[in-house]
Amino acid sequence: MILPTHLVASQVFYYSACIIFSHAPTIPETAIAAIGGMFPDIENRQSLVGRLVPTLSDYLEHEVGHRTITHAALAQILIGLLLFYTLPFGYALGFMAGWISHSTIDMMTLSGICYWYPSRVRCVMPAYAKYRF
Repeated sequence: MILPTHLVASQVFYYSACIIFSHAPTIPETAIAAIGGMFPDIENRQSLVGRLVPTLSDYLEHEVGHRTITHAALAQILIGLLLFYTLPFGYALGFMAGWISHSTIDMMTLSGICYWYPSRVRCVMPAYAKYRF
């Protein structure tokens, strides 16, 4: 997917999470959700966030590949737990909503993501390729 799609999805997921958790959204948390929506592409040197940290991006792209470790459920769970214990609830909610939205949207592409990384099995949805982006 492209950056604007991820930014819109991160906001949809964040506001939906605010409704689910009865949390009043704030503008700073909305910005954090947008950052969370861009974060997984840190493993792609050509992405906006990848260009901000080129050394880390080059390393991740070379060692693990695109749509692997930063798109994986295990990373989301571990970092999510850390964020919810260290940050105010709204900031952690925003970042994680953005991050999860990114992985979910990338699952809708033809190539999918390695959601169960380190397994290299690609997860896609819907299962019928004709309906994917």
